[in-house]
Amino acid sequence: MELSGIFINSLWAALFATGLGILLTALIGYPVPTFLCGFVGRFVRDLCVEWDTSQNWVTLIAAAEVVLVAVAKIRRHTVSPVILVCGVL
Repeated sequence: MELSGIFINSLWAALFATGLGILLTALIGYPVPTFLCGFVGRFVRDLCVEWDTSQNWVTLIAAAEVVLVAVAKIRRHTVSPVILVCGVL
């Protein structure tokens, strides 16, 4: 898959994560971090798949990136489980 396809799939995943976060009652300031977590998780996943990484490692790396982005984006450094769940899904 080319980079533009990965980018578009990542945008759709980010929109899905944001919608799921709103549905699961994320707090007012959390849709943007949820969007970023969904985007980064899918983007990293697709890049790792392109580089022929095994599925186990791809899942671990993408989930770790979601947690790192969530912790970096939220100011209080207390991450809501809703963001993490929506970002990983």
